[in-house]
Amino acid sequence: MIISNFAISLVQTDDQLKISVANEETKLTKLFISPVYSEKKLQTLDPVHENEFCIDLKKLIKDLNQQQINSNKLDIQVLNDYVSASVLDDEKNLEIQPVRLNLKKADLRVENLHAYSYGTDFITPYITRNGFLAFSFNAAVPDSTYVRQETISSFSIDNESINISGNVTTNFLKVKKISIDFYLRSIDNTCQLPGKLEFLSTNKNLTRNRYNFSFHISKAELADTVENIDYIRDVLDFDISVEVEGYNEILEHRLGRPRAAVKQSLRGNMILKTADFNVELTPYFTLKGNNLAMYCNVFNDEAIATYKKVLEKKLSKEDNVWLIGEKSNKAQDNGYFFFKYLRKNHPEINAYYVIDEISLDRRNFETMDHVVAFNSAETF
Repeated sequence: MIISNFAISLVQTDDQLKISVANEETKLTKLFISPVYSEKKLQTLDPVHENEFCIDLKKLIKDLNQQQINSNKLDIQVLNDYVSASVLDDEKNLEIQPVRLNLKKADLRVENLHAYSYGTDFITPYITRNGFLAFSFNAAVPDSTYVRQETISSFSIDNESINISGNVTTNFLKVKKISIDFYLRSIDNTCQLPGKLEFLSTNKNLTRNRYNFSFHISKAELADTVENIDYIRDVLDFDISVEVEGYNEILEHRLGRPRAAVKQSLRGNMILKTADFNVELTPYFTLKGNNLAMYCNVFNDEAIATYKKVLEKKLSKEDNVWLIGEKSNKAQDNGYFFFKYLRKNHPEINAYYVIDEISLDRRNFETMDHVVAFNSAETF
């Protein structure tokens, strides 16, 4: 027996969760709260009004601790005493069983759902991906509970701006705001910008909501973020923040999952000029998570001028040059020893070692030549 085609109200006021059901063919007489995969009833509640229950979240946490229940997920079941006349005619001895509260096809009113804390514990009411009401105990509700799917369908970068567009699908709750955050990995300097949101559709079960989104990031906004970069190379990461109606927690995660065509056509860069240096931004998608990121390479004016000439093919370069290196500030592994071997045994090979000029490992080259500064004009 699945309850459906009716209206449900879920309203949280701090430590109270009120559940109301409006349906002519529903007569809820009991509500049960149980640890997942257990027949043990942690709480059994009677309605406070017809088809209306109130769950005391503070008492629920106390009961969980008192009964030493370790489960981090709780299920909610209800007993529906309404039985239609046709069912009574067919099954005289029907025994009514509790069922999970299914929210599919329901006209939902959800307000103020959030984590409630008591002492060192916290509990969060939420709607599962399959459409059941549940509680999470001392565990964060994953973003994927409400954000079902997200895809980057278009990406472009030039020397003036970055434009990103895509689509997002949410479970049950509608999106009220979407934002993009970008920040350097080495500095706490997050910049957040609002995005444009276009509602597309809701499926017939009222379980999925589809939207288009887009973000425009100007050169000036990016310059403000990287102006305090404190190393010759860094990485700019991008997060997406989704706020849904009725749930107070912000759903924040890395922006990624591009379509194949977006990855294949990824190209372009941007050069930002600050008072002391230039920063080149080059986009890529991370190997493991397929998330959007950008390399941030710092150049002085001479280096960036040489770099532009190379790109424009206005500068001839030496032939058969070997550039050897490790991390930009390291010279202590295979790259370093290979370079030493070449300079000692094959001086005819035009090999250079590339390293940051302020690296401590630069002292390893005090008696050696063919060493160039990382991101200097000479490296181009």
